[in-house]
Amino acid sequence: MDSDLFGYEENQVVKSFGILDEVNNGTLYLKNIDYLSKKLQGKIFRILDEKKYYRIGALNSNSLNIRVLGSSLKSKKKITLREDLIRLLNFTKIEIPNLQERKEDIEELVSIFSTKISIEKGIKEKKFSSEALSYLDSLNILKNISQLKKFIEWILVMIDDNDIREISKNDLHNLGINLLESNSKNSSDSMNLKIKDARDEFEKNYLMYNLEKFEYNVSKMSVEIGMERTALYRKLKLLKINMEI
Repeated sequence: MDSDLFGYEENQVVKSFGILDEVNNGTLYLKNIDYLSKKLQGKIFRILDEKKYYRIGALNSNSLNIRVLGSSLKSKKKITLREDLIRLLNFTKIEIPNLQERKEDIEELVSIFSTKISIEKGIKEKKFSSEALSYLDSLNILKNISQLKKFIEWILVMIDDNDIREISKNDLHNLGINLLESNSKNSSDSMNLKIKDARDEFEKNYLMYNLEKFEYNVSKMSVEIGMERTALYRKLKLLKINMEI
């Protein structure tokens, strides 16, 4: 951690630059600042107080001119930071409203995340219908931006690349709502799979759930989920889903 922060020198030759080198004359952002160990808090206090730092193994110091921003999910009263560091940082509380309190931002955030995720995942960008956006506004389980981003990512990954229509309210409900309502390990792990594997895993879980729901009546199930019966049989066979009760 020290070398990541301060950098490293050997025989007065810089072997690696640290975070402080990169942010010098700029801003250092410390996410979840209260998670820093007391030892590291002490080091940060010292370099901010002295306005200089030493790379690991260095004989000479480097001047430091940075602004520090820190964030925490905890309230100010529950944050455990050194008192001297709090005073030095000129601690100011800035509250960011819950996503439910600023629903007017959802449409713009969906557009931003959709573009960003499509580029990162190498998939076609899709538009969300006005009905789908209204549905997102109505979801009280979307509490923060991280949840919204995870939801949008799941939807984009699960929908077939060859399907270029708008994403509808039904797509959001059928593909994404269970992800938000569940904190299961399987849902989290799926986000780290390749697109095809993630789709296969979701489809298998989805079909197995509906098989049990309709008591293995494939004809009834095909009507309810909107999939032609012969195509459903092929999909069940492809995913190696046991049809025996």
